Amino acid sequence: MKSRILVSVIIGFLVMAFSSTFAVDSSNVDLIGKLAGGVPEDVFVQGDYAYVAAFGILSILDVSDPQNPIQVSWYDSSIRASGVYVSGNYAYVADATSGLRIIDISNPSNPFEVGYYDTDGDDANDVYVSGDYAYVAIGNAGLVIIDISNPSNPSKAGSFDTPGNAYEVYVSSNYAFVADGGSGLRVIDISDPSNPSEEGFYDTLGYAYGVYVSSYCAFVADGGSGLRVINISNPSNPYEEGFYDSNFPSTRGVFVSGDYAYIADYWNGLRVIDITDPSNPFQAGSHDTPGKALGIYISGNYAYVADCWRGLRIVDISTPSSPDEEGYYDTPGQASRIYVSNHYAYVGDIDSGLRILDISDPSNPSEVGSCDTPGFASGVFISGNYAYVADGWSGLRVIHVGTPSNPFEVGHYDTPGWASDVYVSGDYAYVADEDSGLRIIDISDSSNPSEEGFYDTPGQAVGVCVSGDYAYVADRDSGLRILDISNPSNPFEAGFYDTHGDAHGVYVYNQYAYVADGNSGLGIIDVSNLSSIYEVNYYDTDGITWGVYVSGDNAYIADYWSGLRIINIYDPLSLSEVGYYDTPGWAIGVYVSGDYAYVADSASGLWVFEYIDLIPPNQPPVANAGPDQTVIDEDNNGEEQVTLDGSASQDPDGTIASFVWSEDGLQIATGINPTVILSTGTHSITLTVTDNGGLKDTDSVTIKALEEGKGFGELPTGCYNNVFNPTKGEKALIVVKLSKQAHVRLNLYNARGNRIRELADEEKEAGTHKYYWDGKSDNGNVVGSGLYFVHIQAGDYKKTKKIVVVK
Repeated sequence: MKSRILVSVIIGFLVMAFSSTFAVDSSNVDLIGKLAGGVPEDVFVQGDYAYVAAFGILSILDVSDPQNPIQVSWYDSSIRASGVYVSGNYAYVADATSGLRIIDISNPSNPFEVGYYDTDGDDANDVYVSGDYAYVAIGNAGLVIIDISNPSNPSKAGSFDTPGNAYEVYVSSNYAFVADGGSGLRVIDISDPSNPSEEGFYDTLGYAYGVYVSSYCAFVADGGSGLRVINISNPSNPYEEGFYDSNFPSTRGVFVSGDYAYIADYWNGLRVIDITDPSNPFQAGSHDTPGKALGIYISGNYAYVADCWRGLRIVDISTPSSPDEEGYYDTPGQASRIYVSNHYAYVGDIDSGLRILDISDPSNPSEVGSCDTPGFASGVFISGNYAYVADGWSGLRVIHVGTPSNPFEVGHYDTPGWASDVYVSGDYAYVADEDSGLRIIDISDSSNPSEEGFYDTPGQAVGVCVSGDYAYVADRDSGLRILDISNPSNPFEAGFYDTHGDAHGVYVYNQYAYVADGNSGLGIIDVSNLSSIYEVNYYDTDGITWGVYVSGDNAYIADYWSGLRIINIYDPLSLSEVGYYDTPGWAIGVYVSGDYAYVADSASGLWVFEYIDLIPPNQPPVANAGPDQTVIDEDNNGEEQVTLDGSASQDPDGTIASFVWSEDGLQIATGINPTVILSTGTHSITLTVTDNGGLKDTDSVTIKALEEGKGFGELPTGCYNNVFNPTKGEKALIVVKLSKQAHVRLNLYNARGNRIRELADEEKEAGTHKYYWDGKSDNGNVVGSGLYFVHIQAGDYKKTKKIVVVK
């Protein structure tokens, strides 16, 4: 029977039902739901809908009410959407990992993929559609022209490799204008799509990220050099008409409408530039968005800004001199660590503090509350009604979460370093404070936490797990440090293990510390004896191991660009990957609770997976202590040697690791066929077998040891010493008791029914007669171990008895 575990991945917080048709890279892990999110990079508006390329997904928002945009659906297939263009019933998505995706959006609430064109791994940054062609900016590969006349079967029409890094493309008439990074603006003649050629170029002062053509000018978003206005009236000889230098690091996107150019100016949000005189543009107004403005689209009186890490911002531009935010759809996307308690997931999000999600229905999680912290929330731990947040440069924040829909801060302690992680035990919060090591904070008064003690580790303390009197610290390039915290005011190092890689996280379970060791994967460290700490084994993953959580027989790994990896650790000496899902973002943290695992997948979203465990549960062994025995003390010394037989014991799905024989609760022997000395009398011997999974079973055998002179004459016809080892000189005894003279025949057979030895074929007088079998066949060779039968015939009496030969 297959056992199942639901696996979730968190980071963006956009709520919708899952829809996907394209196969993803996974094994034994099925995607069944998602709280979608991402990092908005581009936006296109058509009618009442905004189509947002949000890195991990294409998000479709109903913006008919600009004050209250609503997500109606999304499309994801592990795509990394960086650009989007809508034409008719299709959204054309530039996928940074695999080229062009064509999505049917005729029903915006149910998008699905109809076709794609693979650009062989080159980065597809942007797309522009004109007629039957999609013009795709493919980074180092320049411009690729794709025939989309049949959307279900797009094909390459032509290409032109620009000298720089093609970021964006705009098509006007017979020309494609390419923002080509360090090579400025390139003008490509596309009158023959199968044979495009460069008509002209203008090497701008900065780094060309975006381009928009209006009238005789190309407006170039030129990174640190602001907005450049290029006269393209003669495409073969473009020149700069004017410019607006924003004096800020990176102008990333531009859209022209009427007399204004609207630029996405990175950290500085939206800038409105008056271009009435293209030779002398100037700023007319601005609006500072909370994130990093990367893309922009103008529709009517609104500017739609793709505001990296802070979602889609809708800005009213009806008065260009004073643009004002009308509404937004927030998609914070830098979750780093997660803690699950009851029906809530508490997520530390670097950009927006503590996020609280209702996960009572894991297939449809929803955000119920949040509390924005002043720093960069990177770790969270729940204890009672409080969330303890490691908040980067703002230290430890204590947030009351008794009412999840209304969290609020009640206290804080500003640690000297960068608070990366936190673990709470008793009255203390243990903070991994990077360069300042481990800080121990007294939280007995939640409104006034204070430092009780600290230990400055040699590396950078970025992860912490407490077990008993010890704090286990992931100390980056100094590996695993183990601190004795029995006296919180005076912690000291009790041991350490310098791991192969860069320790990012640690989880302690039983005698092992499981270390997320960066480029070196998962390390398993035996910490049962702190004077002799050693690595038992390691598993080198495909990515960079950032987080680890152990549950049952599996370690769940947040493996950065390789997503979620599930490693079976049942036998630490023999590790194996049993499942994985390559998420589109960067998996950073993981938490397992009950049947679910929650993974912080930076720049993606909350994914709900089903992990199908194809390894069946361990089946218990079956003990068999062998047949009952009667042995004779022939030398009358009060004891007799007996061979025990557990060879018939079985384990249906593995191997038996140990055989233990006991009498009256005391161990008397081990092994499958041990030889023991028993005193005369009746003995009840118990066999306990244990399999390699730790499961046990028992069986008992009765052994009678009779004295030769005190009962032999009373022995009935039968077989005695019927479990014996002939290589030790032992023999089986067959007794025939006759009330009158009779012909006696004794024959031995193997398990196949073949006769192997004739012991007797003779006439015998009345009385008791003894025959011994020394374990040899008629040819004089000792037989092999196994089950044999002796057939006894005396006159009309016939009987068959079992004999077991062991060696």
